[in-house]
Parts: sequence; structure tokens; C-alpha cells
Amino acid sequence: LSAAAGAWEELQAPAFADAEELWQSLFKSPDRWTDYRAAKGAGSVSPRHPDFKNNEGAALWIDSKNLPDWVQAKLGRVKSQKWKEAEGLAAPSAASADLWENLFESPERWSDFRAVKSSGEVSPRFPDFKSDDGDALWLDSRGTPEWVPERLATAGAGAWREGSPGGSGQASIVDPAEKEALWREVFDSPEDWSDYRELKSAGGVKPRYPDFKKLNDDKAVWLDDRQIPDWVAKELALAPRKWHLPENKMAKAEALWRDLLSMDSDDSEGIWFDFRGKKQEGLISHKHPDFRNSNDEALWVDSWSTPAWAVKKLKELDEEVA
Repeated sequence: LSAAAGAWEELQAPAFADAEELWQSLFKSPDRWTDYRAAKGAGSVSPRHPDFKNNEGAALWIDSKNLPDWVQAKLGRVKSQKWKEAEGLAAPSAASADLWENLFESPERWSDFRAVKSSGEVSPRFPDFKSDDGDALWLDSRGTPEWVPERLATAGAGAWREGSPGGSGQASIVDPAEKEALWREVFDSPEDWSDYRELKSAGGVKPRYPDFKKLNDDKAVWLDDRQIPDWVAKELALAPRKWHLPENKMAKAEALWRDLLSMDSDDSEGIWFDFRGKKQEGLISHKHPDFRNSNDEALWVDSWSTPAWAVKKLKELDEEVA
């Protein structure tokens, strides 16, 4: 293990300029940099978004532990107009605020999809709330007013009817004809659908994940649906269609972690680079992979697909070389 850890340190890619050089570039070449401070202050971007980004994607954070001593004073002397201001990142709009107000004032018109999103039954980008008129709201939207989380906590989850995985936004009962049409699509156009049955059995996705999901779409069907047409079971028993088989991301992650933590370099998938230090120093985005190999395969320690044994072994390794 110590040999592997040493290799990560030696092979840490020097692909990013150090903080001193990047901050000097900010002042010497302001036309290459965009200033996100106002957007962060208005809540239009994440609090952890970089304060400055350049045309090549390099990023700088004012609260970084690696901030040179002279930067704060120089920022105070330089006018913000020196840099391009982030565009298209406006503060919450009046229209958005009105919809959120309506969510609380007329809860009977809205469906709450937070639970089915959390369980993986609909896409992560599915709205958190949908109205009977088709309006949609996302909690992580840039236009969400800052007072929303507190009011949601006060209202409680039971204030709205629970949205169904069918994605209709109107009560939980979906038109049987709509379900019939979806199942017809599954069998008539198998090339457009992914079959998750085997992956569900192997624990590769959550138990309530759809059995079939349309590619590049939120449409999905479940075999345990009470409204499933009677003929579906017979169709499934016939010659199998050529549905798309999704990759088992948990199995893939398991293999990559075993490769990263392996002592046997002969079986390696490539040289691994450890970016954790640069992330902690603020030299690269906090969303950057913790590890990346020479085949451009990446791993994040805090990913849902990271096995528990890998986190434990990595901690042991870090303590060993500390």
C-alpha cells in the first residue's frame, strides 16, 4: 500500500499553474478572466463556484487556503470593471418567485416529486414540484428565492400530494391508456429503451428504479405497477427483444478502485494521478475527480458508487504515508 501511495504523490500531474501564477495572470491579463463575485453574492451560482474563471477553465477562489498574501489588498485597489462580469446569471426572477408563492398558497394544485427523485424512480433533473397547469420548480435552480428552504421545512412534506413516477404532475393515478402506450413502445421500439431488470437484481441500482427506461427521456415503466397491462407478462416470456443493457456503474467503480489500490502494477488500468491535494488547496474545482488515470477514467471518494472497503483502505493508506 505504501508503494502505491508513493506513486500517486510522484505522478501527481503538474497540469495546473500554481496559485501565485494564476493570481498574477488575473491582474496582468484581465480580458481573459470572468468575475463571478457579484453572481455569487446574488445567489445566482453556487457558494462554492469560483470567484474568477479564465478562458481555459482555470479557477480561483478568494477563500482558498492557498491565497497569496498580496491578493486581497490588490483586489481592493482594482475596479471590478477590469474583468468581464458573468452573464446570464440574474438574480431570482419575479415569475419564479410568484410560482414558489403559489406552491405554498395553493398546495392542492401541486405535486411533490422530491421522494421519487431521491429513490431514483425519476431522473435527477426531474422537477421537485409540478403544478396541474404544467408549471415546474427545482430547488437547486438559480432562480429559487433564498426564503424557500425555510418555508418548505415549516410546511412539511405532507402539504402536497406525492408525485407519481409516471411524471404526470397530476395526482398519482395515471391514465391506463398512457401506460398501455408506453408498454407498446417498450416492445415495438426496443432499441429506444434500456432494460434495468438484471441490474436491479444485482443491486446496481435502487430497488425502486424503473425496470425499463427510455433512452434520453424520463419515460419509464415498472413491472410491479398495479396498472400494468395483462399482456405484458406474455410478451416478456416470448423471444427477448434487443433492449439496451445499461452499464453497471457500481461494478465499474469497484473494478477501478481495486485497480487504484492494487499493489500489482502489471494488472493496472494505467497510471493514476491524485488530485486531492490540489482540490484542498483550491487550485482546481471541488468537483474535479479525486483520482484520474492515464486512460481518462475518474474516481470520486464521496461518490455513491464508491465501495465502503475502498474508503477504509484509502484512509489506512493515507495514515500510513502521513
